[in-house]
Amino acid sequence: MTTPADDDDARATQRDTLEFLVFSGAYSEVLARTAGGYAPTEAPAVIGALALSGRIEEAESAFNAFLPTSEDEGDQAEARFFLAAGLCHAGKSVLALRRARESLSLVRAPEARRRFWACQGLAAVRFFDGRFRQARRFARRALAAAVEARFAYGHFLALDLLAYVSVHTGDVFAGMRLLSQAEELAMALGYAENAQNERTATHVFRLRLLLTELASAIAGVEAVVS
Repeated sequence: MTTPADDDDARATQRDTLEFLVFSGAYSEVLARTAGGYAPTEAPAVIGALALSGRIEEAESAFNAFLPTSEDEGDQAEARFFLAAGLCHAGKSVLALRRARESLSLVRAPEARRRFWACQGLAAVRFFDGRFRQARRFARRALAAAVEARFAYGHFLALDLLAYVSVHTGDVFAGMRLLSQAEELAMALGYAENAQNERTATHVFRLRLLLTELASAIAGVEAVVS
């Protein structure tokens, strides 16, 4: 029989893993911990931290070293997603699409978590390409896969992307509602950095689209930055 103390210890242990740190957006901490090396099973987290902190060349090198040693398609899909997302943010959309398409065979995989990584990667690339209809379609499939897999981080990522797609296609208030849902989920999961990102995006959209009185919108942005 477990006690509340046991549950607290389990949560503390889980929050100390590299995977949790990457999911929460604490990329610098992951890289600090693994500066001297890391286990093969930790490679997707390290690749994610490198790619999403803008260290694309290092992320690609780590991915190329990891791929021949891995036999787990799920780990490969996760690492490939992070690399594609990093390439998108770096403006390398052609390379990002190439990476995302390497997981195309998993879009209909029976294992939901693998399906999530494949669909979310394609959704992200299509969003950055401005192909919002395709981005929405893949993001919805990613969300369904995350729910099926009970994969909370995937649920968060899919909500986040659907929010951005909605705002960029003119469905602004639906997008703001999805951002709020993504922020609440991130907070519930303990993903403080990602929750802050959602909050920042909300204020920036309010300011950019003048959804609220100008002084109030500016004050909101300043509060988040401070």
